[in-house]
Amino acid sequence: MSNFEILPNELLFDIFKYLTSFELYHTFYNLNYRFNSLFKYIDQHFDLTTEYLSYLKFKYYCQNIIPLSINQICSLKLSNENTIDAIKLFYSIFNFEKLLKLKTLILIKPNSIDLKYIIPKLLYIKKLSIISGDFFTNDNIERELLLKLIFNLKTLKICHLPEIQLNDLDKLNKSTIENLTIDLCTINTLNRLFYLLPNIKQLMVNISCYKTDSLISYNDSLLLLVPKLIYLKLNIFSLDFLYIEQLLINLPQLKKLSFKFSYSFDFHQVTEYIDAQRWNKIFSLLPNLIKIDFILHVYISPIFDDETLRLDWMTKHKLSIIFEHYKNNAYVNFLNVYTVPLKQTTINLYTNLISKININLPINYHPNVKKIILTINGDLDEELNKIFIKDNNYYKNVNSLIINAHIYPFQSSNLIIFLNSKINWLKLEYLQLIGRYCTFELLIKFIEYAPNIHSLTLYSSFELYQYGKIQQIRTIHLAHQSYENLLTIENIINTYPNLESFIGSIEKFHDFKRAIKLLMKNLPKLLYLQLKIVDKNFTEKKLTRWLKNKQKKLFSNSYYQQKLNTLNVWK
Repeated sequence: MSNFEILPNELLFDIFKYLTSFELYHTFYNLNYRFNSLFKYIDQHFDLTTEYLSYLKFKYYCQNIIPLSINQICSLKLSNENTIDAIKLFYSIFNFEKLLKLKTLILIKPNSIDLKYIIPKLLYIKKLSIISGDFFTNDNIERELLLKLIFNLKTLKICHLPEIQLNDLDKLNKSTIENLTIDLCTINTLNRLFYLLPNIKQLMVNISCYKTDSLISYNDSLLLLVPKLIYLKLNIFSLDFLYIEQLLINLPQLKKLSFKFSYSFDFHQVTEYIDAQRWNKIFSLLPNLIKIDFILHVYISPIFDDETLRLDWMTKHKLSIIFEHYKNNAYVNFLNVYTVPLKQTTINLYTNLISKININLPINYHPNVKKIILTINGDLDEELNKIFIKDNNYYKNVNSLIINAHIYPFQSSNLIIFLNSKINWLKLEYLQLIGRYCTFELLIKFIEYAPNIHSLTLYSSFELYQYGKIQQIRTIHLAHQSYENLLTIENIINTYPNLESFIGSIEKFHDFKRAIKLLMKNLPKLLYLQLKIVDKNFTEKKLTRWLKNKQKKLFSNSYYQQKLNTLNVWK
């Protein structure tokens, strides 16, 4: 450490930027007076959402490390996911009003109580992200109150919200927000929202269609309402094209547009979205547009002509674009159209490729794709050679893979061969298997080929047999509709000794009690456990009484919570 100590402060500050706040404290705090003094001048960014953080470590950080830099906290990330009320635990220790330098706050799965307590205390916040707040969809009164609190934040510039509904807007004041992301709203809600966002510069919205939506006539020019809006990102689900057409032609100031339309079974609706003439007209009315990301992921008629969608604007500006036409059945096919490099991190692929057209394709054109959703919608064994000939896409940075295999059986070895040409196995970390044709054999193949897979989500009902010791798996989520038995639990314990998180369900209450004991006793690294009882004869009182009798023995160093027929444990 002596050589390190002679470095000037400026260089030390540069080095500190590459370390997390916790790494800084573990490495340098209390080494000497000088380093302790430097901590007073370092902006701290505390992330308490690392994949699996134990209850005891969370409390230790809150009680011993964070207080040392309470006046330097600039950003904070908290989560109720894979924890029990971690957000509440944090604000029971710290008063948000005293976090005077806090500019960025990210909350994952907060509840309404959390938000009602926290939001009024965010005196100087610039960025607020609320991820997956389930209460937003369930309680209109709560949602209206919370949105009012958020829109009244005077310093807020960047905001991410789970949902806004039309009725929520009646009592909202105009906001200072410049960058807004909304996970769910309607087109009518969006149109009303423009009146409340005079400073908006970037707007990212997922729009779903409601039958009550009516076509808006823009009596007030959007250019006057939102003159600073230059970037618009729209993710559309089953909405008639005319709504989008009217919206875009009234935003001539746009410089960047990201557009995605997906999952409509309405052939008439899809026909409008793949009408090249209408798109070319829209682009001609956007004179300032210099950048576009464009995705269509739609169901089409088997008689669809690949030549139908030709966009002059894209050709004129030499954009790279891919057309992928997949066969599904005698009645419906799939069409993927997207500009590259693809900006979105998720891509949907199918196995039954009919044709593919590449225009102005660059080298390494999928650097941003992190997740592939692969649907086995044809006979993979027969199509394999044709796929190799037609499709040479490679997704070098994918770390998450979802296999959807409901319809066609296939050989695991052929799927592995197919994926060899698509992904770097060493980067794969997250795997989901969905459908009856995903097998235990396939799971083992993936584990053998991808040594860094650590997270499994299984929607398939195959039995998890014992298979040696698989050290790499840290989390298992059994999400299928069948229920585990004690043998499955024992196989999981014996096969995956390093599990840090387990989510599942079990049918009988007496098996549930035994399973809890086995999991708590035999998985030393387990940090989060969620087990659901589906016994028809089960009552909540039974679980309450059992927990009362066993809490000291089983949960002495843990935090547990009963919700109806589910037990959550945070160790």
